Amino acid sequence: MTTSRLATLVAFLALGIATVFLLPKGGEQPAGIVMALPDFVGNWKGTDAEMTAAERETLGEATGTRFARKTYRNLEGYEIMVSIVLSGHDMSTAIHRPERCLQAQGWTLQEADHFAMPLTQHGTFPIAQLRSTRVVKQGDAAATRELETFYWFVGEKDICAGHWSRWAIDNRDRLFRGVSQRWAYILVSAGVPAVPDAKSSEALRKWADHAMREFIRILAPKIHLDSVRYD
Repeated sequence: MTTSRLATLVAFLALGIATVFLLPKGGEQPAGIVMALPDFVGNWKGTDAEMTAAERETLGEATGTRFARKTYRNLEGYEIMVSIVLSGHDMSTAIHRPERCLQAQGWTLQEADHFAMPLTQHGTFPIAQLRSTRVVKQGDAAATRELETFYWFVGEKDICAGHWSRWAIDNRDRLFRGVSQRWAYILVSAGVPAVPDAKSSEALRKWADHAMREFIRILAPKIHLDSVRYD
């Protein structure tokens, strides 16, 4: 009985491996994102910002990864940074969860959430939101800095905001379409200005949250192509 079951298992695994070669052949999907950030997003003015050499190497520029980054400032002097990373031939290098990068940069994740961003005449799409803190030394003293981060992934037609949902879409397309998704990763981040008391800090955090969501609501239709589908 044991030998029979083992033979059945081996045959099943061999069949599964063989089906890979029966999948239709296809090329990379076209991207669903514009790799040129707008100069203005509402009343925020953008200035080109360079990816560092370390970022370019780590994210696989040599394998075709493409980048776009701008720093946006409003009339009050607040800043929002936007980065787009479009995967090349090695998606596992270019596309990843930002929690990894934030931790490597010394940030400690405090809160994580997901929500649906509504776009007029389009529908909604998912976004992940992170709040992180980092202790910065100032002479003999130390201050806590806070960072608000929003991110989402865009394929040819699909939008998602999680590793497993992106994994499911990838496997669906490989199995039924014989193509490999080419994902773009959009990151929107801003530091929350430090204030001396907790009450003002909470009010400023709420303002920053609202301002960044409104910023994304205006930005998204400018960088998503018409091929992208909304909920």
